[in-house]
Amino acid sequence: MQEQEAQCPAGFWRRLLAFITDSVVVLFISSIIFYLVKPLFYIQLLGFYFRLLISIFYIVFILYNLILITLFGRTLGKEILHIKVVTKQGIKPSFWRTLLREAVLKPLSTFLLNLGNLTMIVDRESRSWHDKISKTRAVLKETAAVSRGDSKKGVLSYITFMIFLIIYNLAVLITVSALYNSDLFTICRGLIDQESVRYSSHYEIITERLDGTPTLDSNDLKNTLEKAYNYSFWIIFPINAKSRFTTVCFYRNPESYNSLLKHIGGSDSMLAAFSPRSKLIYFSPALFSYSPEDQKGVIFHEVNHSLIDNYLVTSNYSYEQSIPKWFGEGVSQLIQSQNKDYTFLGADLKETILLKYKAWDLMKTYEAIDENFSEYHFYAESYLILNFLKETYNENIVRDTLQEATSLNIPIEEAIENITKKAMGELEAEWLIWLSK
Repeated sequence: MQEQEAQCPAGFWRRLLAFITDSVVVLFISSIIFYLVKPLFYIQLLGFYFRLLISIFYIVFILYNLILITLFGRTLGKEILHIKVVTKQGIKPSFWRTLLREAVLKPLSTFLLNLGNLTMIVDRESRSWHDKISKTRAVLKETAAVSRGDSKKGVLSYITFMIFLIIYNLAVLITVSALYNSDLFTICRGLIDQESVRYSSHYEIITERLDGTPTLDSNDLKNTLEKAYNYSFWIIFPINAKSRFTTVCFYRNPESYNSLLKHIGGSDSMLAAFSPRSKLIYFSPALFSYSPEDQKGVIFHEVNHSLIDNYLVTSNYSYEQSIPKWFGEGVSQLIQSQNKDYTFLGADLKETILLKYKAWDLMKTYEAIDENFSEYHFYAESYLILNFLKETYNENIVRDTLQEATSLNIPIEEAIENITKKAMGELEAEWLIWLSK
């Protein structure tokens, strides 16, 4: 029987249908894996998602063929089309022979202009390159399928193929639709056809063009973003925090930026913003009317916001939405102050805040800002609170607070109390004394 099967090669079209069927099965499995692992990356780049899905598909396809052919001599697609893979002796190929055939030789047959597979049409025994080199053959399970054609089986095969083809197309449409509706398209829609895109180690940088020409020095932007990342990540954050690839949008057209602000509910005065929902950083056209040093300071500030959010999300922190605003803004102001001679430093600032300060409980939200207490005062007080904790208790107070809060999954204020061994009320009283010095 083995000799008889060895003399009945499976034809090109039958093998192609089996391959398509297997591809649909593997795509279904890969899509499930893709949506399970996608949240681990925290990335909003369309190109990355396509590469991730293709990589998963390729790995699953190899494992799928390797396991099933080694165990049974055939895959699901081959079973439906009555095909099995055998050696010259008519037996199932070994694990190592199957590994060579499926992981090494089959990709070569496909990627080299598909020449390795097309040889099946002209080869007398319908062998591809991976068949010949691995010394295997794809044969029919029943010789009657060749001698009599068996029209019923042919019709059934084509009906099965059409069903799988419909499922395949639906899977592709669902995948593309999910990618198209990602935040990169939603938030940066106004830039898509007018952008200059550059990449650094951790960022995709989109800079809007004016009059058809780039208006910013891409290398300078890349260097500033990476410098901000390195300082924030290695100095402020725990060294084991996970990094991610982030999209940064530099707007030059005020109309585009105003449309963005309406979408995210931002203030017209915002020079920059980081959106936790979209995981993007965007900068206002007004930013570029400031000095280069001030521009870099704002970039440092927003990069730090994104890294705080990333660290908390990857740590599965339950209190992310309730972090006091004075803490987040104070940390970012500390980072911003490292980039230049910062205007918030000095005795005058302490005196101003001592006269206008708001209780720390009120500083938990931006509602503390009013006619008598501006955004400037809010940022200044936030900075001074963190600076006080840093000078008085612990040089690494931010790092230790984040580690304490995320490891024990407790609120930021409780983590600070654990580290300083003081209640928040006591710390606030000490801070007022510190301001008066």
